[in-house]
Amino acid sequence: MKAIFDPTNSFPNVSDEKLLQACGLVPVWVLEWRGLHSETRTLREHLEECYPFGMEECTLFTINSDASLSYEGDPDEKPILKLEFPDGTEIYQYLHAWVMIVEPGKPNFVTRLD
Repeated sequence: MKAIFDPTNSFPNVSDEKLLQACGLVPVWVLEWRGLHSETRTLREHLEECYPFGMEECTLFTINSDASLSYEGDPDEKPILKLEFPDGTEIYQYLHAWVMIVEPGKPNFVTRLD
């Protein structure tokens, strides 16, 4: 697994520690998936099990080439953390609890885990 803090260099004055704190429990759940469950379920399935309030897909954003999320009239949401896995799975985390899951062969999935 490879962790990239501030992959778009949008938060140059924020430490990696502060960015990780802003991510909440999601990185812990991702590490749990990687260590214990990646052979038996997808990352999305694991997060759906971990997050007790349900994961609703948000289709209102445009996903840009730098993985930022655009919504007309609002500033782009820039990722604060990107986690990459050898199988091509990626997860991006943004401020305001937005998360994007990228799994090979599947459409990108954007949701809020707040």
